Amino acid sequence: MAVTAPPKLSRYVYDFPKGDISGLRNNLANDCLLSCISDGHEDVNLDCNSLKKNYRDIRALTKRLIKESRSSYFDKVGAEIFTNPKRFWSLIKAFTKSSNCGNVPNSVSLHADSSDNITLTANNPQDIANLLNTYFHSVQIPFLFPNPPENYNPSVVSQIDIPPLEITITEVEHQLKTLNVNKAKGPDGIPGRLLKECAEEISPSLTKLFNKSLCTGMVPTEWKLANIIPLFKNSTKGHLENYRPVSLLSLVSKILL
Repeated sequence: MAVTAPPKLSRYVYDFPKGDISGLRNNLANDCLLSCISDGHEDVNLDCNSLKKNYRDIRALTKRLIKESRSSYFDKVGAEIFTNPKRFWSLIKAFTKSSNCGNVPNSVSLHADSSDNITLTANNPQDIANLLNTYFHSVQIPFLFPNPPENYNPSVVSQIDIPPLEITITEVEHQLKTLNVNKAKGPDGIPGRLLKECAEEISPSLTKLFNKSLCTGMVPTEWKLANIIPLFKNSTKGHLENYRPVSLLSLVSKILL
């Protein structure tokens, strides 16, 4: 199965200690996020997309302010190159520092599962992604539901009155405030620190969305997506058999699931 390599994303590293967290909280409190979630039993994905649009608008504003602040900082450092050269060269060193974070090499190989003992190779990002996908899919163990017992009667089970499961705002807020901010973010790009700092403001809307998901039996499609990261185990880095997949789900979905 071929996979399409996603476009290269520009990554932002937020300096939360210097951020206007109180201003963000006030904006979220005045934005009335609850109005983005309908009270009916429509597709829960529509509610999720509505909240996501609000988040994108705020994120776009934040990125613009960060870009302006970054540009202003560089201009200031450049203007002080003769009076404070140490600061200038420290900045240059930070940007030119190379690091080897254990990424997959530019050329890899995979031993095909056949009697011919064929070795597959790849030397570009698209082919490497396809080869990793092929390997991870081949070693995946499918989940099999156990067979029901012989005396299983579905009509009796359907008559059992199961009370509705409802999550409270207090429970969601507690989960948000106890998030590990060092956990990697998922495909939605929302960092744990942001969720934790704004727990009180976003917990009512998330609670409503969670309860609607439980009531309708639907999970937003985007919460099912994950970034698959190849994690190196040991031995030779060029052999894909020495990697295992790690799925990075969005942190919001982990609170519900």
